[in-house]
Amino acid sequence: MPEWNTRIDQGPLFARRNTHQHSAMALKAQEAAGTTPKRCQAILGVLRASNRNMTDREIKDALDFSDMNSVRPRITEMIRDGILEEAGSVACPVTSMTVRCVRVKDCEE
Repeated sequence: MPEWNTRIDQGPLFARRNTHQHSAMALKAQEAAGTTPKRCQAILGVLRASNRNMTDREIKDALDFSDMNSVRPRITEMIRDGILEEAGSVACPVTSMTVRCVRVKDCEE
């Protein structure tokens, strides 16, 4: 039976997944071995090169994709796996909606 996450910012419909506590170190090992999925590598590259928090749309634009679904599922997975973390929110200049910002999670945490 799933354990339901009741945080207000995510709502009760998102099941909490068991995430290995060393996901960031696992990513580092994947990168060293060259086995990180290409889209994840691209997202990490953009975030590291920018050296700032970015929205999903900014990442999409930096990678020259036309659809938000090109990056959003990978970003969500990377947050779930402890590779990225949410770093606040901003008003999107395109939609005027409040959207998340993400950053690479520090491996030492």
